[in-house]
Amino acid sequence: MFDLENLNPTTKFYWTKDENVSEDNKEWVELRLINDEKSKEIHKSIGAKIKKELVKDKETRQMQYVRDFELTEKQISQYDEEAWDYQIYNWKLITPSKNEIECNRENKILLMRKEPRFKVWIESCLEELSKEITNIKSVESENFLNG
Repeated sequence: MFDLENLNPTTKFYWTKDENVSEDNKEWVELRLINDEKSKEIHKSIGAKIKKELVKDKETRQMQYVRDFELTEKQISQYDEEAWDYQIYNWKLITPSKNEIECNRENKILLMRKEPRFKVWIESCLEELSKEITNIKSVESENFLNG
């Protein structure tokens, strides 16, 4: 289940689910979720200030520290760009003139900022990936409890 050589594997998502489109003509993206280590690295690289708050857990009634970051508008923009570059691992995207769009940082940012369909697609795929991981964890926990 866990691969120590690849702790954060990518998942491929297709633009169209049409089975009449050949594999060679399908557009796709390979995505991965941002992990805690990478998120902390990005926050540090953009100079984000860590803010710790003491909060009471509603269930346990225990006090605990919650880490958050205070970000300026510029830092939010920088974080988004770094996160997109990390999460969008690879793609095959084709222009109307049948040219492939190179998968690089500049194009990732351009599409996420200026192409609403692309941004919505990526966000929905990341949400789907996150839910898939949550479902796997839930099933595994249930299997563990049921022995």
